[in-house]
Amino acid sequence: MSRLKKQWEDEHTDWQKRDLADQRYVYWWADGVYSNVRMDDRLCLLVIIGVTEQGRKELVVVEDGQRESEASWKELLTGLRERGLTTAPS
Repeated sequence: MSRLKKQWEDEHTDWQKRDLADQRYVYWWADGVYSNVRMDDRLCLLVIIGVTEQGRKELVVVEDGQRESEASWKELLTGLRERGLTTAPS
């Protein structure tokens, strides 16, 4: 089981760091999704789903945030730019 967990973590890390320079999206859906996973605090997952010119939906990013704050979203969007995503949805 620990080997499978390690493999999943490695794949997830690679996915989170993948190059986005060639990606083009017509529009995005962005939302903060709250979960009661933690006992002491509600976890907020920041999610962006992009739609390609062909109409295909793709999960662009999922990251945990302190809350759905301007600072959390700014950090997430800056990370996308650093990974090569340069064209905003039109």
